[in-house]
Amino acid sequence: EQVYYESGTFEKVPEFLRELLLDQPENARARAHLAAIYHRKGESEEGVRLCREGLDLEPPEDDTLRLRSILITVYRQLGRHEEAWQDRIAALGILDALPAGPRLARVLTEAGTTAARLDMVEAALAFQETSVQVAGVLDLPPVLAEALARRAKLRQQAGLESGALSDLARARAIGPSIPDAESRAIVSRQIWEVEAEILRQEQPLLALEAYDSLIAHHEARDNGIELAGSYLRRGLGHQAVGTLDRYAEDLDRAVDLIERQAADLTDPVRTASFAATADEVFDEAVRHWALDLDDPRGALEFEERRRRLVLRSSPGSGPLPIGSRIPAGTVVLEYAVLDDRVVRWEIRRGGVSFHTSEGTPEELAGVAAEFIQALRARSDAVDPLGRELHRLLGLSALDLQGDDSRLIVIPDGFLNQLPFAALVDPDSGEFLVEGTAVAVAPHLGFLTPAQDGPRLRPGSDGGSALLVGAASVDPMVLPSLVATPWSSTELEDLAELYPTETVLVGDAANRSMFVRGLADATVLHYAGHAVHDPLEPETSHLVLTAPDADGPADLLLARELDPRAMPLLRLVVLSACSSAAPTRDAGGGFWGLAHPFLRAGADAVVGTLWAADDRAARELQMRFHEAWLGGQDSAEALQAAQIELIRHPDPRMSAPRAWAAFQTIGIAW
Repeated sequence: EQVYYESGTFEKVPEFLRELLLDQPENARARAHLAAIYHRKGESEEGVRLCREGLDLEPPEDDTLRLRSILITVYRQLGRHEEAWQDRIAALGILDALPAGPRLARVLTEAGTTAARLDMVEAALAFQETSVQVAGVLDLPPVLAEALARRAKLRQQAGLESGALSDLARARAIGPSIPDAESRAIVSRQIWEVEAEILRQEQPLLALEAYDSLIAHHEARDNGIELAGSYLRRGLGHQAVGTLDRYAEDLDRAVDLIERQAADLTDPVRTASFAATADEVFDEAVRHWALDLDDPRGALEFEERRRRLVLRSSPGSGPLPIGSRIPAGTVVLEYAVLDDRVVRWEIRRGGVSFHTSEGTPEELAGVAAEFIQALRARSDAVDPLGRELHRLLGLSALDLQGDDSRLIVIPDGFLNQLPFAALVDPDSGEFLVEGTAVAVAPHLGFLTPAQDGPRLRPGSDGGSALLVGAASVDPMVLPSLVATPWSSTELEDLAELYPTETVLVGDAANRSMFVRGLADATVLHYAGHAVHDPLEPETSHLVLTAPDADGPADLLLARELDPRAMPLLRLVVLSACSSAAPTRDAGGGFWGLAHPFLRAGADAVVGTLWAADDRAARELQMRFHEAWLGGQDSAEALQAAQIELIRHPDPRMSAPRAWAAFQTIGIAW
């Protein structure tokens, strides 16, 4: 298998593995490798079958973990989250290296917390049930009280209020026996949190007392993020009992706390907590200003403040770029996904209008998920679902004038995953991108008009193009990486387009050469391996060649990309799998690999929402660079490239799966 990978004869690998299984039907590892190949080819159900057959063989633990890891990935991408978490639980159960006692109980508790963060309440409950059992058997009062409090919160979310109250009573009884004062305080805080949520519906005045205790707890410990969340929830409690002035005061306090906390964020875990709380606080502020105060423009200002805080963006400080600051011929649609509705602002040079989309967020998210799945599966459902989304998201009501050549979407929540270019106009039957250039942006601050005078390109302004290809990676060490046989050809063709360029491939595609090349690059084109982490986006990474010839690879994390090291960068193209995929957090759609380049001042990052076909990527990228070098902006250039593929005679190239994954974040003029 390794010889076939090294020689570039990738098509022989599945044939070889099938032959191997005929000779060795009990070879679970071969089944795992073949299952991974089927999954990458889009035949996920065949991959699931092979993994299940492999598990039935009861292989050694390392092969069992390998098979379950593939199943977890496949199930997550198919949206079958319950099955994915069942395999996670099974995998955790065989890790005999886990230490016993407090460590095991806490690992289970944290696993339950992670599952809850993904809204997988049943899986989270399963973890917390086990944590409660382990802590009880091993007589660990602090761990047991914490596990009970967390299980109470999950039971409350699942509608099991009597069970939640029972857990709270047990946790409260254990509290005095906890020797450590800080541990006792943590358990008390968790009890107040769950108690307040349960009481908020039936006894809101008692809930306010619990929120008062929470606020005092966080104030004493200077927990700014948690304090902001408590002010928000107490404010909602005041709203429920009709004390609206107290509601407005608490909401203002929450907003002020969030904005003061933003400057001091360094720890990734705190960053994730901050983003989640900021989303809650500012979503409520948007709802309050748009609906209660009937001030859509004021609501838009809060939405923009949220986006800049969560993304920690430097571009766009100052007043909203509305009016003459919107580029000519541009219409902007900015969305906000609130608890009960999806709202949008339509922004032109002439002003701002405010609208509410049809359907609940859950209904819209369901249609969007079906549409994306249909795109990736090359299903006939793309057309009807694309038409429905076009209408539900307000695009059918959008009156694009003759000179409106560009649509910029500022998405939110689940809309970050949506390839807007592939939505279908119900009237013409054409894809949206066939009628207008489409780009996305993190917030309005990224929208600056084109510079006066000629558009500068590498060579004319002293900048250069940095072209980086697939690193030398051992497929036996990193088997999850898809082979990219076209990437070297892609770079050779691109090198002929640019007057000044640096090409890094193979052993030269290492960290030091990459960082050195960024120093004077105006354009970066990376055609290699990328790994996207939707839960911890700052650990998403590019795969580079290891400095040690015997090393497997060098993983350059998103958080390691220093914006100060790329002062001239204007256009970034990440021709790699899921290089522009969103995070799981609603507000962090442009974290991950695109974020450090945007913070560095790049006008645009062109990336992919999912793993694109290598040959299609090569053809699209060539057309894109030709159009951009010819004077078009990045949205217009991507539009030209996508239209060329839409009209390609090969149906595999013209299918939306081949071209819809690509999007430009921002616009490089």
